[in-house]
Amino acid sequence: MSKESTVDAEMSLEEAAKLPDPAIFESKLKELMEQEQVGKKVTKELLLWQSAYNGDVAVAKKLLQKGADIDTRQDSSGWTPLYIAVQKHRTAMVKLLLEHGAKSDVKCNLGLRTPLHQAAEAGDEEIVKLLLTHKANPNLYNDNKRRPLVFAAAEGHLAVVKMLLDHGALPQTKEDPQTPLYWAKRHEYEDIVQLLEPLCKEEPEPESVEDTGVQKTSDSGRCLVQ
Repeated sequence: MSKESTVDAEMSLEEAAKLPDPAIFESKLKELMEQEQVGKKVTKELLLWQSAYNGDVAVAKKLLQKGADIDTRQDSSGWTPLYIAVQKHRTAMVKLLLEHGAKSDVKCNLGLRTPLHQAAEAGDEEIVKLLLTHKANPNLYNDNKRRPLVFAAAEGHLAVVKMLLDHGALPQTKEDPQTPLYWAKRHEYEDIVQLLEPLCKEEPEPESVEDTGVQKTSDSGRCLVQ
């Protein structure tokens, strides 16, 4: 056995990706793609998804250069590499994927959420900014008719609320069961209330609606853009 093949056998794909000799990465990639993981054939797409999960930017970059499908989905969740990178707060990975053309508005199968829904709810300002800069739509709904602005307001993320509004998020739409202002009032986020109220006109709140991750309530505070 040669010295090179011995090194290849012992190192991870991430380690191989950081070496100056591309042949070592090629060898390791070929070795992995001849294997199976939990009964599933290893592909460039599976490895890209895993690199997004782990934050292995060097690996992801090389896999993309080799033509890996950037919007691949590897399980029933429907999470793309971009979605999982957002979920894991992998800012550098998010930047790489967006710069290589990842679709920012792909909805996953669990709740029909976009990466922007995920980032807005988490209050991840840097990732929200990256997504919006790459034209993520701030007015898309999840399966409960919730937009990213609703999640940001309900969680008290003032800076994210401001960013979303600055990039075209509507304070209210006809499809909103309950508005961002409603949730800001419900959870007593006065800074967000003060920001949203000038944009809204109060009207009676409809009957209680169940919201994902928030609460059932009957407080007033629905708004309507004039």
